[in-house]
Amino acid sequence: MQAMPFHKHRGWGSMKIGLVPLFLAASGFASPPRKTSLDDCLRTAGAAVYTLYECSFEAPPGTVDKHVRIVVDALLSGAKVWLNGELVGEHNSAISPFEFDLTPALKPGATNKLSMRMENPGLLRNVYLLTTGRVFPVKQTVVAAPQRIAVSVMVRNTLDNTSSVQASFAVSFGGRTVGIGSANAAVPPNLTQSIEAVIELRPEDVKLWDPDHPNLYRLRTVITKNAEAVEGGYETEMESVFGIRTIEIRDSQFLLNGEPLRLGGAHPAGEPGEEDLRAMKEAGMVFQMVDHPVSISVLDWADRNGLLLIEGGEMRDRDANHPSVIAWAGATPDDSVNAKRMDPARPVSIVDFTIAKAATLESTSSRWPGKAVFLDAISEPAGVAELLRKNPGVFGAAASVAKDPGWAEQFRGAMIHSIFQKNGNTFVEVRNSAGFPSQILRNYQVRVGPHTQELPTLKPGESVTLEFEHVNPYRVEVWQPTGFVVDSH
Repeated sequence: MQAMPFHKHRGWGSMKIGLVPLFLAASGFASPPRKTSLDDCLRTAGAAVYTLYECSFEAPPGTVDKHVRIVVDALLSGAKVWLNGELVGEHNSAISPFEFDLTPALKPGATNKLSMRMENPGLLRNVYLLTTGRVFPVKQTVVAAPQRIAVSVMVRNTLDNTSSVQASFAVSFGGRTVGIGSANAAVPPNLTQSIEAVIELRPEDVKLWDPDHPNLYRLRTVITKNAEAVEGGYETEMESVFGIRTIEIRDSQFLLNGEPLRLGGAHPAGEPGEEDLRAMKEAGMVFQMVDHPVSISVLDWADRNGLLLIEGGEMRDRDANHPSVIAWAGATPDDSVNAKRMDPARPVSIVDFTIAKAATLESTSSRWPGKAVFLDAISEPAGVAELLRKNPGVFGAAASVAKDPGWAEQFRGAMIHSIFQKNGNTFVEVRNSAGFPSQILRNYQVRVGPHTQELPTLKPGESVTLEFEHVNPYRVEVWQPTGFVVDSH
């Protein structure tokens, strides 16, 4: 299906992104559009302001027996969607993703006009079309524990007859299949049904995910629809990337894979670009407080490079498979209780930990003694590390201004303590921070010019001195296993 880009009303030029057609794939995304607010795009209705987007696309004749829907990953406000002048859906919730069925209003073999009206105006994020058969997977969920991968896929049947389907699951790591499973189901007409399976992994195939070792697995699910009288048989596949890790808050400590973790981070005001993400990772700003919807590309980068995201619970349906999302933040106590009920494997604010500001840290600790704390929106780096050392219940801290270079001094864990020469050799002493930040360092490297040595495993507070024979210390760097330079001289 050929898609035309979004245009502002009355042809004011193309937006940077259009509706991207994706056939039998549910993980693709497109970059955010560039929105330009002009008088002709906005109209006032009472106190509300609307932005209208329009787009035209050609629907090939073959879509007559297909299911076509529009998917919007995130919107900061409500929206209405029309196809060829017919209202196909209205979304009233902020932020959460949604999709609408375009099939009844679609004109196969003709030009179709899609219109979307957003309130206030909303932030458009990752809009695309999905074209599948009439029986198709909606989404899949992975709950990964060491050696045990619980998978479920929601299959929707838009036909008027029951459809027999088989779901085949394959888990791979590094391109090699490490586990398989399957399940059969009869999906009633015009309903959605969950198909579930458990895949067991061998101990040697378990590679845990953490910020320094972001090991990723891939789940490929193939839905095979049997050939029935009404519609022929076909296969539809879906892929998801996930990681295996355990998260627990116990005795005011945040435990990742059973080990206590205390790290710095940031609270970005907008969506960070890749350069921003790299700078934060190198500065030790691993925790990210996210209170607005971010694109899938940011989440994928965090998965691949080892960031830890605390995200709004309303994004749970879209983002639950991402290993970088390690906790949910509820807007209200009811939101938090509901998020915990829906996802008991992740910590949730209010229920498992509390979010505090620097000015209220003392009163927060007094109000909830023994409860883990995430310190949010710290305005300046001066004295932060010392404050956090005195408050061991704080497991994470987010800076409000991420680009201040002073944060690296507060949040860096692996530090070059000294460099000296003796008998023509260079000696480099590296220390692992003791109080805050605090984590076990594994597989870090020290590079002196072109020469590299791996650090031994360092627990918090430990140090080691490496000797480089017949090497001058022109430049000394400490590298994370993920390839980021965390300290240099």
